Amino acid sequence: NSTFEDIDFDSQSSVTGGLMSFMNLNQSQITGCSFRNISVSSPAPISGGIINTNQNIILIGSCFENIRLNSEGSVLGGVLFLETEFGDVQNCKFSNVSIKKSLFTEGAAIFFKNSNVNLSNSIFAENSIKNSSQNSYGIISATNPN
Repeated sequence: NSTFEDIDFDSQSSVTGGLMSFMNLNQSQITGCSFRNISVSSPAPISGGIINTNQNIILIGSCFENIRLNSEGSVLGGVLFLETEFGDVQNCKFSNVSIKKSLFTEGAAIFFKNSNVNLSNSIFAENSIKNSSQNSYGIISATNPN
């Protein structure tokens, strides 16, 4: 039950998991965490504004509110970027996630790549993509889901 609040992350290069990056482990679990009032800016691509992982992840009862991303490059998963075998997202809230600027966006809240996904009992409210130079693809986006 951790809280991450009022964070301004301004990178001069690409961002891979603005707050958390889990790589090459078996599995991670995040339960009951709050992520509020977080801003991530980069002149380069952003992959997972809050969390980026290439491992199985279980995300339960967590809240992502007032998340702002701004990128001169692409945004893949404004909150969560998953490139893994399995992702389990349950009872989470994604509220007021905003992509202010990007070259293009795939998944303003969540981007799944090559993943089996269980997405249940979660709330997505007041999320937006603005000022995208090219096509953008939804609040949730998936490529090659299994």
